Amino acid sequence: VLSTFNNKEWDGRAEAVFGQLGVLSAAAVGLQVQDRKFEGLGEAADYLLPTHTQSTAGFVFVEAPVGGLHVQGALRIEGSRISGTPALGVSTRLDFTPVSVSVGATYDLTDSIRLGLTASSAARAPGQTELFAIGPHDGPQTFETGNPTLGIERANSLEATARYHPDSGMKVEASVWASQFDGYIYGALTGRTCDELGILVWQDFMFA
Repeated sequence: VLSTFNNKEWDGRAEAVFGQLGVLSAAAVGLQVQDRKFEGLGEAADYLLPTHTQSTAGFVFVEAPVGGLHVQGALRIEGSRISGTPALGVSTRLDFTPVSVSVGATYDLTDSIRLGLTASSAARAPGQTELFAIGPHDGPQTFETGNPTLGIERANSLEATARYHPDSGMKVEASVWASQFDGYIYGALTGRTCDELGILVWQDFMFA
């Protein structure tokens, strides 16, 4: 009741889509820009001081036939700048450059059976609360502390698919996948409990 969160954000995206282009059967390039100012007022100021997130990302997608395969590829490069004040009380600006890429291919085994394989590596910059949280969160009743030393989180995935579409109209699809995370960001319980002033009462955790 005594907390207010202000979120002022805009997001713009533009892309150009191409048809046949040389050896490519299709392609697309694009740009995405985001600006977000977030702050807590009242009691919410004890949880997170004002933050400013700016990001610009460029991406490209291509597909082409290679022999009997239909190959697709995508690349996204982002520049992210996040400003805020961590628990130490010193205004901080952090810069991240997440790079994500994926490559996939499908093969028509028969007229009704298609096999596919996709490998991807997706990167994510840490969020504002993961970096700059400094106090009590009323929802989960936790005292949260951000970690401004966090790096980029990465997920590497591999997925295999099989699709069966006979002339009868019936469709059967199956897939199996695996993912491996590097630099995974999570809230780690410290084993301590403290109240809103940092005195031991609530469960306390730090982002790691």
